[in-house]
Amino acid sequence: PRGDLLAVDVSAPMLAHGRARAAGLDGAAPIAWCRADASTHPFAGDRDLLLSRFGVMFFAERVSAFANLRRALKPGGRIAFLTWRRREEVEWMHAPADWLAEPDEPAPAEDDGPGPFALGDGEATCRLLVAAGFRGVERMVVDRALTLGADVEAAAALLAEHGPAGHIIREAELPRRAAAEAILCERLGAHMGPLGVTMGAACWLYTAHS
Repeated sequence: PRGDLLAVDVSAPMLAHGRARAAGLDGAAPIAWCRADASTHPFAGDRDLLLSRFGVMFFAERVSAFANLRRALKPGGRIAFLTWRRREEVEWMHAPADWLAEPDEPAPAEDDGPGPFALGDGEATCRLLVAAGFRGVERMVVDRALTLGADVEAAAALLAEHGPAGHIIREAELPRRAAAEAILCERLGAHMGPLGVTMGAACWLYTAHS
């Protein structure tokens, strides 16, 4: 409660969502909400800790972006961020997309550009952080079962909006969209359990200090 938080995002709707969630937190540290690009924003350099969940994979110029984040920290300040691992390891993303792919369609190749899997190479990301000026860089495997919905219909609806499967459905003609959603419902049945529909979520947790 004696500290303070700075929440940064380029998206106004995401900041509004954050404000709404934080409104019910009694006794929490005050939060300043800042709509900005964290890769270039002129931070004051007074932060003790920088946290990110599934956001920093979308930086276009990664070395300069992480160098800017390092400058946001006090000397000895810490960074910790969670990202997806490689596409083939993140079951909830790759498996539904593979179910919907055409039989003769090759799996999408991973490139070096911004995207969900941009920091999936653990060794390369550690080298990136060192190049950006961080010290004591470490990474840890985080594997979790992600609950996609209470039933197959809810899980299929989520996948139709998010991740690679959602991209396939949004790009498809209307008749194929209905067929794709039916395929998702059918295949997700094998993943139904006591908590609902769950699939694997493979992540890296990277930590370092300035």
